[in-house]
Amino acid sequence: MHRDMLVLWLLDIQLAELAEHRQSVTSSADAFTIECSSSGGPSIEVSDTREAQIRQLKDQIFCFLNRPIVFQAVSDNQTAVYKMISSHVDFDVQLYLANKLHDTQTVLKILLIQKSYKEILDLLERDNSNLIYEYSEALITQVPVELISLLLKKLNKSLDPLKLLPAFLKCLNPELKNRAKVVDSIFTFIENLTPTQTNGAILDFCINLYATFRPMELLPFMQKCINNNSKASFNMAEALRICTEHGLVECRVFLLCIEGLYEDAVILALTISIELAKKCANELEKAIEKRTAEKDSLLEIVDTKNSQSNSILMEMRRRVWLEISKSMIKSGTPISQCLALLYESKRVIRIQDVLDYFPEFTKIEHFKEPLMGFLKEYSNEIKKLQMEIRDATEMAEELNEEIDKGKSSFMVIRANSSCSFCRESLLKRQFVAFVCRHCFHKSCLEEN
Repeated sequence: MHRDMLVLWLLDIQLAELAEHRQSVTSSADAFTIECSSSGGPSIEVSDTREAQIRQLKDQIFCFLNRPIVFQAVSDNQTAVYKMISSHVDFDVQLYLANKLHDTQTVLKILLIQKSYKEILDLLERDNSNLIYEYSEALITQVPVELISLLLKKLNKSLDPLKLLPAFLKCLNPELKNRAKVVDSIFTFIENLTPTQTNGAILDFCINLYATFRPMELLPFMQKCINNNSKASFNMAEALRICTEHGLVECRVFLLCIEGLYEDAVILALTISIELAKKCANELEKAIEKRTAEKDSLLEIVDTKNSQSNSILMEMRRRVWLEISKSMIKSGTPISQCLALLYESKRVIRIQDVLDYFPEFTKIEHFKEPLMGFLKEYSNEIKKLQMEIRDATEMAEELNEEIDKGKSSFMVIRANSSCSFCRESLLKRQFVAFVCRHCFHKSCLEEN
């Protein structure tokens, strides 16, 4: 206890002496500057002798701290010593002591105050703790390129990109001075993330970042995420809000298709492009085909809910193509292209579905070919139905003939006939006789 008090007292005396010399040098420098300014003479620097005295005092303090008994006392009273040094505003001594104590946190704090960013990065590169997440917030605005370079080195080791979000979010501040440089550096980091790392909150941040700074690249980015990682999870409400805020209609259409809201996607797509709406309708076609394939692979499982869902999709399919057709007609698209949509939809909509939407005085000659085609199709369907009816009639007649033959046929059962299953006398109980001449008790058939 007495040792600690003595060490702290001697250290405080030395720190006070060093602070006094520093203050005298600063005062002398100010006085020389004022004198030179008033006389118009050249600037006079602080005396080398006083600088040498300050260096000598620092070396004395460093030697004092290197003594084993002093170092032990300082280690036992680390917090008090730090407060004492801070009261004298001597960062050099505090930095020396923190390095000697291997106190990385304090070293980083002092280096940050001194704006020694290169030393901070070197220290963080050697450090294996989580300090890099804490200091990234300060470094990203000062040395973004160098910080991202360090983060990329650690990316495939133990770095968690999610913990870097507080630092990355600073780029969204419009008042940031070197904002463009920070944003470009963050994009460099994002482009090096693996598909599994681009998920959750990171993915939501990326959408916001692309929508704000590179809106033309947002749609390819989202498509890439879905293609590389089918389990990529969007915060759909937030993503739609961001895309709406930045007027990114194509991105909104893409998100609606992911959610299976094909009708809403088509209606929105029609505000900018017929082709985009057709693309959405084709996505619906692919979804239906995928569900059908899944159903075929699980024929032994009867899933009523899935069949209901498929019927809803089929009805949605018709409404989607009809909506596209209506929009084309209203926009004055040539009739030939409007009618070509009937074939493009794989006959989901027919000529009678769209006739009411054409102008009243449209010439009938434009509809001749599709009408003839659909009449031929109906004719083929009628012929097919007639053949099915004829086949069913013939089968019914054959069945009636067999029933009539069965009524007039008989079989002789002998008294000693036995059940083919239990081998007991057949006439003891009710029995059933087959044309193949096998006979069974009715109870034997029911039980077995």
